[in-house]
Amino acid sequence: MSDAMERMKKKRRAVRSSVSKLLARMEEETNKGENERDYDSLREMLSLLTIKEGQLTEQDRGIEEKTVTEELDSELESSQEYQDRIISWKTRASILIQRSPGAREEYEAPQTLVRSSTKGNPVDGLSLSRDRASSRLGVAGDR
Repeated sequence: MSDAMERMKKKRRAVRSSVSKLLARMEEETNKGENERDYDSLREMLSLLTIKEGQLTEQDRGIEEKTVTEELDSELESSQEYQDRIISWKTRASILIQRSPGAREEYEAPQTLVRSSTKGNPVDGLSLSRDRASSRLGVAGDR
């Protein structure tokens, strides 16, 4: 095995180790009860997992390009196992975050404001709604 290939595999090993640790933390957080779960932490872990997924994909691609054909099957199988685990946990975390307490209020409040303010001209209603929402949230408008 070439020195460059050895270096790429060491880098990938470090990323895989980091992914495994992150997935264990995500599993620990998701196993908590709904009221005990830290959804902000889960969002953060989901973001980290997305970044690590990109790093891992880049490392896998580089290694696969330089792998001899006889060894390619085992490389592809190993890469696919990690990708499957990542996709599975990204999906689980996303579902929990979407169903989290407070998630509906965060996303429904602006829609309620838009619906209640669109009597005459829908465009005027939307801008009025945005201004009202901004003032309620303490954000300066675009005026």
